[in-house]
Amino acid sequence: MAKNEFLPFGTAANANVIPNADYQALPARTAGFSGGVAKSEQLNTVWRQGSTMAAVLGQFIADKSGRDVLDDGDLATLQANLQEALMNIMPVGIPQPWPTAIPPTGWLICNGSAFDKVKYPRLALAYPAGLLPDLRGEFIRGWDAGRGVDVGRGVLTSQESTQIYDKAGWTNSPAGGYITVEMTNPDGVGTVNGSFSTQRKNDATSDSGSTRFPVRPRNVSFCYIVRAA
Repeated sequence: MAKNEFLPFGTAANANVIPNADYQALPARTAGFSGGVAKSEQLNTVWRQGSTMAAVLGQFIADKSGRDVLDDGDLATLQANLQEALMNIMPVGIPQPWPTAIPPTGWLICNGSAFDKVKYPRLALAYPAGLLPDLRGEFIRGWDAGRGVDVGRGVLTSQESTQIYDKAGWTNSPAGGYITVEMTNPDGVGTVNGSFSTQRKNDATSDSGSTRFPVRPRNVSFCYIVRAA
């Protein structure tokens, strides 16, 4: 486990500090302590405030980066470890929409291509086959996970679009016959096929036809990228 050398000061229950309201009203909080004697409880409060936040930040860096946070004056290393810790908040392998065609450093476009599992071992944990998901021109749908709305699918499986057909026709109906219009969904999952009939007034010979209606919501195009390292 990575260690954190930035430690809090004066955090005991009986610590010699002043109440926060008194510290907030302390003139020295904005002007600083002037020459002379400063009360220990006031100084202890100042030190506790700064050291507590340093300790919290240091522990965050250690936990998220997995690297030791050393009180050695090396600012460059500390900044680099902080950046790594912030990056690690978002797990490797998660896809994200990106507003340009070029992904940022450490990210790859979700285009279905193979990636180097040795170079990106953490990405390989999410995609063991070594293939990126191909999200070009695709919508992402929540996995059913036993709910029963989109049954029979696993995570990362693809699904074709649903087409709705409007089929209308009549056949050799005498006066008083019927026209039937059917709306069908070839997908057959979570849908109900339906039809309705209306009475005709005149004789008619047979006729029929169908029209296909693609179903697509309004959308905005983004480039899906995945964190690789």
